[in-house]
Amino acid sequence: MSLELIKTTDNFAKTQDIPSELKYGSAEGYRDPLISIVIPTYQRPAFLKIALESALHQTQPECRYEVVVIDNEYSDEVSKTEALIRQYQDDRLLYYQNKQNLGLVGNWNRCITLARGAWVAYLHDDDVLMPDYLNKILQLLSKKRDIDGIMTLYHELHQGENADSQLPRAKSVKSGLYDRLSRNKLMPLRQVDSVMKIGNVYGPPTCGSIFRRACLVSSGGFNDTLYPSFDWFYLYAYSKRFRLYRSMERLAYYRVFVNVSLKDETKAAFLRHRIQFREDVARDTRVGAFLKRFFVNEQNQALLKEEYTDHVGKIATDYFNPNELKKRRIRATLYHLLTTGYWRLKSLAHLVMP
Repeated sequence: MSLELIKTTDNFAKTQDIPSELKYGSAEGYRDPLISIVIPTYQRPAFLKIALESALHQTQPECRYEVVVIDNEYSDEVSKTEALIRQYQDDRLLYYQNKQNLGLVGNWNRCITLARGAWVAYLHDDDVLMPDYLNKILQLLSKKRDIDGIMTLYHELHQGENADSQLPRAKSVKSGLYDRLSRNKLMPLRQVDSVMKIGNVYGPPTCGSIFRRACLVSSGGFNDTLYPSFDWFYLYAYSKRFRLYRSMERLAYYRVFVNVSLKDETKAAFLRHRIQFREDVARDTRVGAFLKRFFVNEQNQALLKEEYTDHVGKIATDYFNPNELKKRRIRATLYHLLTTGYWRLKSLAHLVMP
């Protein structure tokens, strides 16, 4: 593939000469954790406090686990984040500062390097775990022997909301029924899912999404040259080599607000990556070739609708052949039924399966 989605490269080596200093906690004081909850952070102590407490205050955890905070801000003095960490007296907590800012992607990789558990669970510093996350993820991990990773499902927190204020909305009749049906359920995530969507079906690696550390290491880490789609491409390659699943039950809260991902240049990069991905899978997979051959116009319309909204200063022909943008009503209906129906049927099947 021209984007080299499948190729394993050593992305840890890019920052291996930049050390991380242990500012709080002792690796010797708490040994042999099964799970490492890793929290990459940078200058957001208010959000971090909420995320950190959700990780430390799990309800009667049935395994040994550690919480590792890796800070991209280094300071010789006590920073606001370090001051926050020092309020906790907990042997499970480790706090590192990178000697230099490794960037977003580099810090995600450093989380893997510093984790000691057999399993690594990512939690971004503005997201929140449910109190029973740990025991529920343990139940899911015990369901199948071949599990190498689980992407967690979550409730969304919008601006001004917190986990407590979101609960009433989450308990609607429809949502309540889903919550009952989804308990302790898993759905496999395969590469064909991304081929059908021409996009990221895995979701962000946060909210307790958990992976075998050995698999993370052997896959080379996240590649910053594929920003902003680096997490999607990494998980796409991961799902080829390893067995990746999605929890059907919501296990965390994901905070949604306007950020860099919505800038025009970032949206343009997302769109270019999705177009390139479509071309790659059309060449390398039967499903991708079939979809492009019969539904290229409909694929282009879908990409425009999802990634092009409010994209200032650009026109559709900057990205697409005008002849491949013409609307075709019958094929548009068929394409919608095929792609949407595939995902809904797959989700429903694993939701009702025992």
